[in-house]
Amino acid sequence: MTEKLKPCPFCGAEASVSKLDVAKPYGSFEYRVLCSTFMCPCAYPGAAWHSEAEALTAWNTRPSVVPAELAEDRVLILAETIVGEMQEEFPALDAYDEDEIASFEAKIAGHVRALLASQEG
Repeated sequence: MTEKLKPCPFCGAEASVSKLDVAKPYGSFEYRVLCSTFMCPCAYPGAAWHSEAEALTAWNTRPSVVPAELAEDRVLILAETIVGEMQEEFPALDAYDEDEIASFEAKIAGHVRALLASQEG
């Protein structure tokens, strides 16, 4: 694969092509592109292609605008990812209860919304 995959349109994470064996007796494969973010909306098992090149081209030529109804999902995924990575880096955050973590995620989501809004204008 010489062309590089674009980042995920929902969360901005790095993406990769997966080769799946769909019919073992016949040696048939399908290719899907998914990002590295757990629970990202792009993880919905939708389109599959017959070759790695087709998957890469379809992923890289998709519309770049995130539909309005998914914009909030994108913000929440980014906030949850940031908090999750911080919890891994700073074990002391485990002392916070679920409500405090949810409040922290909401504050980060607010900052992400503000950043995205500033880039739109």
